[in-house]
Amino acid sequence: MFFKSLVSVCQTLTRCCLSWQFILTFSWSILLANSHVILTYPPARKYSLDFLDNVRTRGPCGMIKENHSVTFTELSPSTALVVQWHLAYTHRGGVYIELRDSKDKIIKRYPDVGWTLQNDVSATSYTIVLPPSECYNCTLRLVKQATDWGEEHVFWSCADIHLTQQELSSQVRCNTHGTLSGSQCVCRRTYVGDRCQFQNECVDDTDCSNHGHCTDTNSTSYPRLQCYCHAGWFGRRCEKESPVQSLSDLNYSLYNHKVLSADFEFYYRIIQESQELEAVIKSKSDSWLGIGWRSFGRVKFYDSTWE
Repeated sequence: MFFKSLVSVCQTLTRCCLSWQFILTFSWSILLANSHVILTYPPARKYSLDFLDNVRTRGPCGMIKENHSVTFTELSPSTALVVQWHLAYTHRGGVYIELRDSKDKIIKRYPDVGWTLQNDVSATSYTIVLPPSECYNCTLRLVKQATDWGEEHVFWSCADIHLTQQELSSQVRCNTHGTLSGSQCVCRRTYVGDRCQFQNECVDDTDCSNHGHCTDTNSTSYPRLQCYCHAGWFGRRCEKESPVQSLSDLNYSLYNHKVLSADFEFYYRIIQESQELEAVIKSKSDSWLGIGWRSFGRVKFYDSTWE
């Protein structure tokens, strides 16, 4: 039987053992900010946060390019590219896409003027044709309107790319996750996409260590197929056994207790032997639950306005 409420979670827990799927966020304030848009292919630059907008962050990307840690997606000029993104919250308005050179000069815009997809606010992809010239150390920029928050309110996400005339190897074209067969990528197990650019957690129950079910979440982003663990097991692939096997194993007197709302109680303790945080949530919900924490004195919203 699968339980859908959180019972126990430690530092490394990614799919809970006795509970509702638990989504661990980096900051409690992310729930207040409402996550919005992030490029998934080409993948957004580090750090790939999805609430970067023109109110809280500095343009053009909301995230500076750290030259020492940039990962570039290599693409061929004059080819079609399906730009893909994830929407965690749909806003009214359209999108446009830009290509910018290494000096941040716009070299191509899609569409040339205005916005596209204004009548399909839930769209998560748009096909463009890349320009014919090479472009190294360039930026692909997605801009999404949020007119329900104001006519000038937009969210943005950027990816770092190279456009090169050199023939791309099988490894590069298939993102190291597959091999070319003719002009098509044949992806390794769990990888999908025309370029093997996305990964599911599982294909069937064997990928869940036979301690859970491989479940299609029908998500608009990957991983769509995810492991939902049997009671007593946790981990991304249900590979870790929990000492808590049932609700009767819990001794609430061992935990610190916080009432976060009328229907949300939080219990926690530090396990000294392993120096892990163990937490228990008691809550009424018919969906997932999320919680996070931050250091005292840290800003509530991410700020990328540093030099």
